[in-house]
Amino acid sequence: MALIVVERDLSSVPPERLRLDQREIASACSQLKPEGKRIRYISSADMPADGRAVDLFGADSAELGEQAHVSAAARYSLIAEILDLTPGYLPHGTSRSRHSLQSTGAVSPEVLQPNGAGMMMTAGAART
Repeated sequence: MALIVVERDLSSVPPERLRLDQREIASACSQLKPEGKRIRYISSADMPADGRAVDLFGADSAELGEQAHVSAAARYSLIAEILDLTPGYLPHGTSRSRHSLQSTGAVSPEVLQPNGAGMMMTAGAART
């Protein structure tokens, strides 16, 4: 499976619509699977300062990412296959989902809260 990224313009999309779109896109992927189409919704990232978001998929082709977005009626501006450039010398487990970090207790649940609801880092905290 290839990694597929879909960029979306959110400049005219209300925040509550973003969550609904995510559910619809994930549902569209599930509906494509019984048709023999291999696609897996991985995650989304929002860039609020830019008014953009990206959705990440594992799929046999970029066209499946497009089909999922069309089926979900979620507008997009770009679809591309991307390469995972995670260095091979990194120890296993260096790159993990936030959910796996929470379940192992490596990160407190407050840090993982969306929309800055958890702990915040101040400008001075980043300097050591």
